[in-house]
Amino acid sequence: MKSLFRFLLLIGVGYVIYIILFGTPQISEPRRMEIPRGAGVKEIAETLKEANLIRSRFGFETLVWLRRAGSRLQAGEYTFQPSMSLTDIVRMLTRGLGAVNERELTIVEGWTAQEVADYLEAQGFARKQEFMSIAGSSSTRQRLDITGFGFLRDKPDGVGLEGYLFPDTYRVFRDANTEAIARRMLENFSSKLTAEMQADITSQGKTIFDIVRMASIVEAEVPHEEDRPIISGILWKRLDAGMALQVDSTLNYAIDGRNSALTSQQLQIDSPYNTYKYRGLPPTPIGNPGLSAIRAAIYPRHTAYWYFLSGKDGTTYFAKTLDEHNINKAKYLR
Repeated sequence: MKSLFRFLLLIGVGYVIYIILFGTPQISEPRRMEIPRGAGVKEIAETLKEANLIRSRFGFETLVWLRRAGSRLQAGEYTFQPSMSLTDIVRMLTRGLGAVNERELTIVEGWTAQEVADYLEAQGFARKQEFMSIAGSSSTRQRLDITGFGFLRDKPDGVGLEGYLFPDTYRVFRDANTEAIARRMLENFSSKLTAEMQADITSQGKTIFDIVRMASIVEAEVPHEEDRPIISGILWKRLDAGMALQVDSTLNYAIDGRNSALTSQQLQIDSPYNTYKYRGLPPTPIGNPGLSAIRAAIYPRHTAYWYFLSGKDGTTYFAKTLDEHNINKAKYLR
């Protein structure tokens, strides 16, 4: 009887070991998962078990220990197949087989350089101060070689890369440094600003820096693409007439009050970004515009309108006279 019990026990233990080592994950289709940089064996085991990719944390830790593979587990994004055994998984992680060495970054249209820096830090790419030392200060030329980017030639010295960090979705290497990421954004800006667009800017007597500043305002002021050429036309017309632009977005940029309603006291702030107080474009772009806003700045639509506002529902309302504008304010902003 004891012999039978031992025999059954051995079969049971053997079956458990077989399931742990050679049993497949409890998934029905391939699953992608990231193994974070710096994760230890226990943390990786916990992550895999919670995702039903292994049947036993202890089995994973034991197999890694037996193979002395703890220091060889490689970070990265892996695709786990339903047919993979525990030994297959450990082999894949120690050899980095199939690891995706890239990550996706999405820079949103209108984000400021500071918001880009915050995002990159949150994604684990760089400390925000490091990115801002490249993109947001006069040290740009020292930290990043920008001599190959002709569109930056008319950018004043001492002005950072605000406005030129083109918003888009990027795939970058996981170990990409801040210089490489900033360069990718500049290269993208260069590819979007065609030779024809640059020629049209020159023919209008404007500079790329003028266009980027205007585009950043258009991006911030109105969300709907179809309204942007009209807004651009109004703002260029105000400048040509010697009027102040009188837009909230520039002052919000200065006081870090993104898209908030300005108080009468704030409207008196003495800042070159206060376009109620000072005429002309702000001294720098106020964000990083997308292609739609850039095109609107280059190709404005000329209308009889002089005023506009965005209602609480996001609709843009235009007016030809100040009286009409005041009626719109009373109707749509209260």
